[in-house]
Amino acid sequence: MRFRDLGNGRFLDIYKETVKMSTYLIAFSVSDYQRTVQKGLFRVYAPPEVIQRGKTDLVLSIANDALKVLENYTGIKYAMGKLDLFAVPTDYFEPGGMENWGLITLSEKNLICTNESTIDQIRKCTLLTGHEIAHQWFGNLVTPTWWNFLWLSEGFSTYMEYYTTSLMRPSWKMMDQFLVFLMQPLLKMDTKGSYYLNFHPQYAGSLPVAYTSYFKGAAIVRMLEHILTQDTFQLGIRMYLKKFAYGSVSPKDLYDTFQTAINYRNNTHLLANVSVSEIMSTWDSFPGYPVVNVSRNYYDGSIILSQILE
Repeated sequence: MRFRDLGNGRFLDIYKETVKMSTYLIAFSVSDYQRTVQKGLFRVYAPPEVIQRGKTDLVLSIANDALKVLENYTGIKYAMGKLDLFAVPTDYFEPGGMENWGLITLSEKNLICTNESTIDQIRKCTLLTGHEIAHQWFGNLVTPTWWNFLWLSEGFSTYMEYYTTSLMRPSWKMMDQFLVFLMQPLLKMDTKGSYYLNFHPQYAGSLPVAYTSYFKGAAIVRMLEHILTQDTFQLGIRMYLKKFAYGSVSPKDLYDTFQTAINYRNNTHLLANVSVSEIMSTWDSFPGYPVVNVSRNYYDGSIILSQILE
């Protein structure tokens, strides 16, 4: 930033031009906070006593590691010249975090994390930081066309917070924790009376419930990775982010890109010659999930499979 003195006590601030972004990702901060020494692209802004006592050093290190992992996974460098983390008083910002491009805001309790914190607190700090950094690609670089497709942003970022952490901290076995802390609660919540993944607003201003966009979205992303295999899934992600960078997408754009990746790898047999779109449309446009029941006849060795919608 630079400024020009216009005289009479007036000044003109001149900022570097940002990349093309959605309006909801713009953020400004005015405070008397102090900032840490820059580490990579990161600085943390927080109350002076927090900075001086080194209470944000761990999160600063986590953020730097997460950015490197995501750049390597996506094959795309972070798009801006800096990525600050800003501590918002928890009383004003209970939800936790917001992925503003270049200025991530986090509730103070989720930003203050040290080696003396509890294991659970360090885990939460790591996951939340990874989630907001993942948004710099999933949601910021490529944005859903409208809020009814919010899972394209939140579902991917929720999945990537676990996946990124699993690469940074292998001993934590985060993909096993994904099943315990996300999948199992989701199966209980996501019954026949639940919401569609592709949300259908009932009135102006209505938004999808969090567990659908975040948890079910993440579970669907995980399922898709297992269907396609890790290599083909990663190729599809790279193609998707590159093709739609600085643009907006619908689920069809995602599915078509994965289909291109499958065709490129000659892996159509993975889907039994059914398209990605055909499979995924049964998941994103219906509530609940299918349950397969297996009945075994111990006398003749036969089994009967039946499916219901839970």
